[in-house]
Amino acid sequence: AGFGLLPAESTELVTTLADKVFVKNTAPSRWKVLIAQHESGGLRQIVTKDGNLALTRMTPASEAGIQGPGWVEDVIREFKSTLTYIARFGYNTGEGLDVIVICGDIERQFFDEKALPVTNFMCLKVTDALAAIGAKGISLGEINFGDVLYAAWIGKKRSLAVPVAIPSIQRIMMPRLAARVASGLLVLLLLVM
Repeated sequence: AGFGLLPAESTELVTTLADKVFVKNTAPSRWKVLIAQHESGGLRQIVTKDGNLALTRMTPASEAGIQGPGWVEDVIREFKSTLTYIARFGYNTGEGLDVIVICGDIERQFFDEKALPVTNFMCLKVTDALAAIGAKGISLGEINFGDVLYAAWIGKKRSLAVPVAIPSIQRIMMPRLAARVASGLLVLLLLVM
């Protein structure tokens, strides 16, 4: 339990999804991007290079909404902006760029992957993305929201990659931790007797 930063905790998620959904017929791409809509309205892009967090962008939803062809146009426009950012970090097309977008079947038909300057591109339904990481989603329907994917991924981890310590919360957690340790010792003592 604790607090973490979603992009830092989801870095391995980006790599894992890309490794599972893209065919290994070429050299692996050094750059990978996961794009998903948050239910709260923001569009998140997590960009990794060689498995390390390179950049994350969170942009507000536009008037086009959170689904349909208008949403696809927003995603493409924001992704093209991201390309300019990663170019400043040294990205060039020879390094390879894999892009995964969490979307429904309706949005998938509006993406023209040939128009995007990427090595590999795939639209995944959130249920397919969950299956790729070994999780399940029940009754998710046709949603673009990646929240459940992030929650499932972080929930599967034993510990946070970059935990954020907040002193006021740590003071609350210490007595709880002491009580759990004391309870464990008491149970062990009872089992020995």
